[in-house]
Amino acid sequence: MIGTGPASPPAAARSRGRTTLRAGPHRAVLPSHLLPETHAVDMRDGVTLATDVYLPEGTGPFPTLLERTPYGRRRCDQSEQITGAATPPERAEVVARTLDEGFAVIVQDCRGSGASGGRFDKYTQEPDDSADTIAWAKAQPWCGPLRTTGFSYGAMWQLCALAKDDHGIDAAFIDCGGFYDAFASALRQGGALDLKQATWAMAQAARESQEKPADADTVFTHLMRGPWGPGDAPLADDSPYLNALNAFWQNATRSPFWDHPAFHAARTIAASLGTPAFFVTSWHDTSLVNVVSAFAARARLGEREQSLIIGPWSHGNRHLTHAGEADFGEEALPEVGLGATFQDLRLAFLARPRAPTGPPVRVFVMGGGTGRRNEDGRIDHGGRWHSAPSWPPAHKERVLSLGPAGLGERAPSAPFSHTFISDPHLPVPTLGGAINSGEPVMAGGMFDHTTLFPVADGESGRADVLSFLTAPLAEDLVIAGPVSAHLWVSAEVADCDVTIKLIDVYPGDGPALNLCDGILRLRFRDGF
Repeated sequence: MIGTGPASPPAAARSRGRTTLRAGPHRAVLPSHLLPETHAVDMRDGVTLATDVYLPEGTGPFPTLLERTPYGRRRCDQSEQITGAATPPERAEVVARTLDEGFAVIVQDCRGSGASGGRFDKYTQEPDDSADTIAWAKAQPWCGPLRTTGFSYGAMWQLCALAKDDHGIDAAFIDCGGFYDAFASALRQGGALDLKQATWAMAQAARESQEKPADADTVFTHLMRGPWGPGDAPLADDSPYLNALNAFWQNATRSPFWDHPAFHAARTIAASLGTPAFFVTSWHDTSLVNVVSAFAARARLGEREQSLIIGPWSHGNRHLTHAGEADFGEEALPEVGLGATFQDLRLAFLARPRAPTGPPVRVFVMGGGTGRRNEDGRIDHGGRWHSAPSWPPAHKERVLSLGPAGLGERAPSAPFSHTFISDPHLPVPTLGGAINSGEPVMAGGMFDHTTLFPVADGESGRADVLSFLTAPLAEDLVIAGPVSAHLWVSAEVADCDVTIKLIDVYPGDGPALNLCDGILRLRFRDGF
């Protein structure tokens, strides 16, 4: 479908036995002997970062787990939520379990967030701040082998930290984030800005000011007149969120800006070799391309001590069986399909990172459901877990050609063309896909595209969308691995964007669900 401070020594005496939490209606409370010690950790420029240290019983040194976050060191996000829980757990609960496994735990507010000093400079501050924090941790008498973890932004700093020689990390759990190449995917896509960066900036500014977030129409209106300049933005002129966003928005070609180590781990990924890593992403997550690319690049260079999970979830929402309108069934839940919660999987890896168990790659193959709506109004799409020794798995390439009659195994015998008219002021709405933080304008996941337009060969109900369908599939087909499209395009304007979606169309009047998508700004047709 085509459209457009110094450390204190550990306490001399600590109670023995497993930690018991007092669970109230809204929070869990760490016993007083396991409350954190907070340190002001010096960075190279004199800024100090608020850093909580939790120590297990004993004198150490202990294997140590480091997590860094801009979202508040005393809270947990949706990635820690387990099936059946109404909210994510308290930080105390997650830390208590980790202490029980014998780890010391360090949790730090990133620069310019929480109780840390300095000004937040999205992404670009993290290579140096991560290196300084790791050096501080390794100098503490209680710190043994240093392992790292973190979700989303917390995965990004890990990947850029690993891309430094002598990084000091003994193992890393990289959960739904990191930039193998941010220009190719995540900050920009095919030459176009990933507008999630703008919706995220607006949401964070509203959260910090405790203002009500803007509604969808207001946000959309702002997006349509971007890029924003001083005095012409829905953010304060001195906002660090605006500064970062404009840098991503205005650096529209592959300039030296994109060589920053925070954005381009591909250039130095070899420095991470020899460090066991566990990568996590999902089909409906902006991190997908970068995480898979980093895993595959390390594999090509001979790294074998690594694992990869690709689930069907939206960003961190693995406590749910659905993403968007599609429901994948109970098998999608980690506790069911993978046999463990994500905290279990993380701790098992971090405890013995050089002794992986089971297959290195586990992916959720979506589909096989009835396509009917369940009692919650979601589409029964189904799916199952598949194990593989590598990614992409061994496969046969399947080539389909566009033709007058749609998509087919044979190339058309004579030239043909289709035309569409695009109005930049009335763009095709984004419906689903690998999207994080796009609310309230767009959400990640699978959605029925027949709600936007009928799906038929060459027709869509919109002048700016073309559809090409195959004949009904005679047998089950598993699509696993890279998907690409080759088009010949002429345009009546100097430049344009072309987007493509691969759609799974159910028989009859069933839904048409998005599988994957791509976009290319045609000035980059010969490369970036």
